[in-house]
Amino acid sequence: MDRERFKKLLDDHHTWPGPYTFKFIVPSSQLDELEKLFSKEERILKPSANGTYTSLTVTGIYESSDDVEAIYQSACKIEKIIML
Repeated sequence: MDRERFKKLLDDHHTWPGPYTFKFIVPSSQLDELEKLFSKEERILKPSANGTYTSLTVTGIYESSDDVEAIYQSACKIEKIIML
């Protein structure tokens, strides 16, 4: 999806500043890299049954769709990440 369309969808469905929840699944070996994208936000971690992957749910207050889009852009650089 192109960035402008994504930002428009965010703006159509959210009021800024406001809460937004991210959900990711990442290889457990790369969890630290993903967590660096978030500073004070509430995090919920759930390791997979064999510990190979970890799901991360993060809820925070963001100023705009630009902030949310920037986090997704940074997260997509992490190898084997799944963004839900």
